[in-house]
Amino acid sequence: MFERKCIWLPYTRGGIRKNKSQASTHCQGLNATLVDILNQAMHNQIYSYVKRTWEFGRSNYVDVWLASVYTNGVVYKSNDEIGFASWFPGYPRGNLGHLMIEVVKNRPDSQGGVWNRPNSYIGIPLCIRPI
Repeated sequence: MFERKCIWLPYTRGGIRKNKSQASTHCQGLNATLVDILNQAMHNQIYSYVKRTWEFGRSNYVDVWLASVYTNGVVYKSNDEIGFASWFPGYPRGNLGHLMIEVVKNRPDSQGGVWNRPNSYIGIPLCIRPI
């Protein structure tokens, strides 16, 4: 929960990795959307939630889709307003991309961050809807 909205992973292990369009469609099928991160507090809460909820198995990380995009040096939320990203060191790369959080099992939460990736990259949807 964040500001009276429910944020969740539709599945917590395995599952089919999806490109961003497929991840968005998956959330829409659950009467939800992909999440936009609003601020550092929300970023921290989401990172911690995914880290403790995702069943990593043999993999050390999971890539999670967000709604926001990065265009020419600016993060935009899904409603086209200026957005927020707590970047992973060395990111953003290039001028374009769709945003994901890479959550790593053995990395301190404070070292986690957002990556910009092409829409074709695969990851797990992170959905949000009002309560």
